[in-house]
Amino acid sequence: MLKVTLLLVSLIKNVCSVNVYQQQQLKSRRSILLLTTKTSTLLPSLPAFAARGAAELDAEYYFRALLKLDRDRDIFDRRRPRISIEPLKTRFVDESFARAIFSDASYCLSKWGGKWIPPESIVTSDVATDACRDFYETAVNVLQSKEQRQNFANDFGDSLFERVSLSLQKQDLKSLRFGAQAIVNTWNSYGWIDSGSVVRFEDDDDQDDTPRPLQVELKFPVTAPAAAQLEQSGIIWHPSFVGLSLATFFRRTLSLPSPCPFQEYLLDDTYRSDPRAFQASSTLLIFPFE
Repeated sequence: MLKVTLLLVSLIKNVCSVNVYQQQQLKSRRSILLLTTKTSTLLPSLPAFAARGAAELDAEYYFRALLKLDRDRDIFDRRRPRISIEPLKTRFVDESFARAIFSDASYCLSKWGGKWIPPESIVTSDVATDACRDFYETAVNVLQSKEQRQNFANDFGDSLFERVSLSLQKQDLKSLRFGAQAIVNTWNSYGWIDSGSVVRFEDDDDQDDTPRPLQVELKFPVTAPAAAQLEQSGIIWHPSFVGLSLATFFRRTLSLPSPCPFQEYLLDDTYRSDPRAFQASSTLLIFPFE
């Protein structure tokens, strides 16, 4: 009988301790909710149609974790962009130039056993963008190693530079910065980009024979939307055609053993509060000359 009594007392203590713990948890949750409500009243309210930014999505996720609410459903995936994205403006491109460089791309890839057939007609930037995306989707399956991709990029860069330099004079390519600007302007004249500029990080004089870091900003290049689509599908190797031609130019001007490496960044020229609404409209190329 004594054992039964002790067992009942032990069970009652456990139940009481659980109830106390649950009350404490409930009290803490109510405090957090009250604090959140009070804090939110101090902040300016957003319109009902306003898109949530990354910080707001993070805050909701962590509050759900803290309050032990449903986190199984990914709140980031079920959020959809609430911004109507306008397509990038379409422009005409020089068809003969576009067909020539895509033919060069196909030829350079065939050296590694790859086969890619460019489109028959390339008269607009949209078609050129699709062709760039389709080409790199094929190239990454052919060029498996880093060495293969580097050798292809060197070969293709030489072809691109030769195409671009056909319309340039030798005096246009005497210096690094102005020569690079002349090449960018040539791509612009063929409709490959909307505009482009070459600047230095330390642009303090006109003596640009010293290989200091350069950055090249390309507005609305046909490769930017293609690069964004490729990255969404997991393909991160898609060197800019303009960047490859500039790398060859710097190699020849500076007598380097190999083309100058460069970093490539995709930019969105329009601010969007919804991070999922990112739209690549510009490309920033950085040549460190290290």
